[in-house]
Amino acid sequence: MPLRLAKPKKKDAATRFAEWLADTFVIPGGISAGQSLQLHDFQLDFARAYLAEDNEGPINRTLVFSLPRKTGKSTFMATLLLGRGLPDSPIYRPNFKAVCVA
Repeated sequence: MPLRLAKPKKKDAATRFAEWLADTFVIPGGISAGQSLQLHDFQLDFARAYLAEDNEGPINRTLVFSLPRKTGKSTFMATLLLGRGLPDSPIYRPNFKAVCVA
């Protein structure tokens, strides 16, 4: 009887994005200087909601990311915008336009 191996599960867009960030960017200063950029669980959850799609396109057209001060909101939003704008990113979209208010 042949051995059947389970097919590897396809990674969702948010997971591929988080791996791309970790492989591409290094934290320049502060306590974590020199370490790869890692998303926190709450950031990854938001990225999943932001990147969620069905057959007709994005599920969510508007999302609000509201947190207390000093929790990495601006950095996280910048990573999403970079991800959409840089061609080597797994979430790249040509001619992407967005509004981000801090």
